[in-house]
Amino acid sequence: MPRSVGELDLGRKLRVEADYLGVLLAKLKAMHLIGKLQQERGQAHWALLCDPSRVTLRTLYDRLVLNLPRLPRTALAQQLQGAEVLRSILVNPQLDQPLEVVFREQVAKDPEAVEMMAARPTLEVVVPPGARG
Repeated sequence: MPRSVGELDLGRKLRVEADYLGVLLAKLKAMHLIGKLQQERGQAHWALLCDPSRVTLRTLYDRLVLNLPRLPRTALAQQLQGAEVLRSILVNPQLDQPLEVVFREQVAKDPEAVEMMAARPTLEVVVPPGARG
């Protein structure tokens, strides 16, 4: 797996517009999950900073999809008389998988990713001092 991913390459792979990708990368950076590296071949590169064996999909889902701090103020939560009811409806055990498992499954499904892994060095996880995984 590559040590870093180019922003343009990532946008093409995910098939998302640059503006949307920029917002998403900024959110992941603010969560201290990824970090921006120097530009290489005319594009910014990003690297994983967290330990993918310790960070779960739930972390991403809760912060990026549900936005738990705002959940109690949503109209749906108010209609259901509280955010706890809404949270219980949204229980999904698959969200408790570590990112490492998701990455492995993706590589198994994507032959291009297998070729990339064979041709490039292993992903190096860098955890800054005091950071939570």
